[in-house]
Amino acid sequence: MDLHKRGFRIAIHGNGDRAIESILDAYEYALPAKPRADHRRRIGHIQTGLPKT
Repeated sequence: MDLHKRGFRIAIHGNGDRAIESILDAYEYALPAKPRADHRRRIGHIQTGLPKT
């Protein structure tokens, strides 16, 4: 959350469904808490990913 508040662009390595879900949960928490028009969040190296249910 600190890097988001300070304006950094966040890129996280996500490998597997559980990791990706945790990253998405973190983004969903941080973005409404400190909204920015151009946040550019990214998950890199996604090897598996299922639609979030």
